[in-house]
Amino acid sequence: MGRKDGWINMLGTRRGFRRIGLGRAMLLAGLNQLKIAGMEMAKIGVDADNPNGALQLYESVGFRKVHTNISYFKYV
Repeated sequence: MGRKDGWINMLGTRRGFRRIGLGRAMLLAGLNQLKIAGMEMAKIGVDADNPNGALQLYESVGFRKVHTNISYFKYV
């Protein structure tokens, strides 16, 4: 596409270690590494129904929603 896009693939903290800034610190460190690597855009996927405040965290550092995806699963 002519852009250098980098992905934050997986980010999470264990219960008991949430709400103390670890997720934010890891996210900012990852964004810094993408910048050092020459990436022009950072992307991240998130469950919009995540009850742990993931959306608020990502938006607080400048991410914005550009695409919505709906997935359906059936266990057989």
